[in-house]
Amino acid sequence: MSFEKNLNLIRKRNGMTQEDLALTIGVSRQTIYAWEAGLNSPNISMLKKVASALEVSIDELINGYDVDRLPNLLGEIVFSNESEYYEDVIYEEIPNWYVSLKVGEDVCFGLYDNGVKDYSYHVTVLGEIIVHNQKGYEIGVKEYDKKLEQTDAFSLIAKRVENRIIFIGRIYYKDGIKNIETFRDKSFLNKWGTDGKFEGPPIIFQEAKKYAMTYNGKTESVIRIAYFDINKSYIEVFLNLKGESLFWKRYELGRKSGTILKINDKEYGLFYEVATSRLIR
Repeated sequence: MSFEKNLNLIRKRNGMTQEDLALTIGVSRQTIYAWEAGLNSPNISMLKKVASALEVSIDELINGYDVDRLPNLLGEIVFSNESEYYEDVIYEEIPNWYVSLKVGEDVCFGLYDNGVKDYSYHVTVLGEIIVHNQKGYEIGVKEYDKKLEQTDAFSLIAKRVENRIIFIGRIYYKDGIKNIETFRDKSFLNKWGTDGKFEGPPIIFQEAKKYAMTYNGKTESVIRIAYFDINKSYIEVFLNLKGESLFWKRYELGRKSGTILKINDKEYGLFYEVATSRLIR
């Protein structure tokens, strides 16, 4: 991803206008505009100021997210000081894809089984799209194996309906032919719907808990939410205080595992864990 796109994306992610950033680092708004338009670039001294203002590394500012920056081995993550979180949590990321429905948003993440990375993904919200008169967002997904070789690329289409985010379509290529599936196709709903229906998990959670999470020698406050997904798996999600996914755990009913959760008198074993690029930056 180019520097100008990274700058625009990270600035917006931090809730800053071009003028806000300009005032923070001591340049004109036109300078920020020129950088984001690709007309010119800051020198190394100014790059340091921009990275500091946006609370990112210079590497992330220049190169953006990249799956090869995800660790091959997931280190120990410790949660402590559990307490109640008394506010409702509005979780607006796309289920299992860790990114909000905002054009330009992106995230990388890896799936880890027993601490070893099996797959990586780079997910980007490409733009708005209309499917059967339903307005949604096209999300580009690139899949990589443990050798960081790309194995697949496709697009999901999602939209928000009241208090849920749901999938309404998928675009992929097979034998060089473009295929489009939508919520009107039973095969699509069976895989991307909820119980074969045009639904999705809720986005408002009222029983969240607050933890201190320690990883790589750093400690930060996180919020835990949990729900059952479309495959009846149990998902724990740990969010930063901006509501962005940092770390996930997926449990399956009856799965043999060294980590077991008991929910409603049923045992769920840990299947895999997910670390997003927000956790490691």
